[in-house]
Amino acid sequence: MCEKMSARTAELDLDMRVPSGFSALGDPARIWLVQEMAARGFITPTQAARELGMTRQGATRHLDALCAAGLATSRQAGRSTEYVLRSSALAELGDWLWAIRRR
Repeated sequence: MCEKMSARTAELDLDMRVPSGFSALGDPARIWLVQEMAARGFITPTQAARELGMTRQGATRHLDALCAAGLATSRQAGRSTEYVLRSSALAELGDWLWAIRRR
């Protein structure tokens, strides 16, 4: 099986860049955050920390990783920071998957 995988890897089109958002979705907490932002419109680190059972700083790290990957943006709302999903980034991930599927 590994030999087949190696041969298959050689056939991949290296010009087709993998969107950076995929690496950020490798953590279950981040997947949950994406789902919550999609459902709610935004989430704060305090809300995320409470529901994920982690510190506010831990939640902020996860949210910042989503921002760094281009999947979310942040905005100030009074004394809070709200994190908002970038639907265009999700569309980019979907487009990439669709292109792979058509091969």
